[in-house]
Amino acid sequence: MSALGKKIAQKSDAQLIYYIENIDKHTDEAVKLAVSELQNRNIAVPENIFEEIEIERKARLIKKNSFIRQTLLFCIPGFFFSSFTLMGILGIHSVISLITDCITSWTIIWITTGLGAIILPLLFFSLYQGNGFEKTSGCRGITCFFLI
Repeated sequence: MSALGKKIAQKSDAQLIYYIENIDKHTDEAVKLAVSELQNRNIAVPENIFEEIEIERKARLIKKNSFIRQTLLFCIPGFFFSSFTLMGILGIHSVISLITDCITSWTIIWITTGLGAIILPLLFFSLYQGNGFEKTSGCRGITCFFLI
């Protein structure tokens, strides 16, 4: 008999029933040994207990491998970043619209955005390959670059 089996054999009936009623708190082996010990003591256990154990084990496995919570946590900042970006673009548009008309304002925003989309990656790779970020106080330089 294994060490766990010896421990289970020393438990009271109430403790063994606790193992069965709280399958998620114990290992599958411990629960199966508790069922066997109860059956050896001629105490009634549900006939489908092993099916319930298997269903609970699968549920635990699904819960363990579920990434829904982590995904939702990453969605929250994404929502705020896009909202802040939208507010920033509309704010820039409002400021430029004070100087010129609406169509010209959007044209200026699109041109500067397009130029930034072309120039900033080139700048990034040239600084990265030349170790330019290490010269700008470590991580601070790259952080500022990504905020731009």
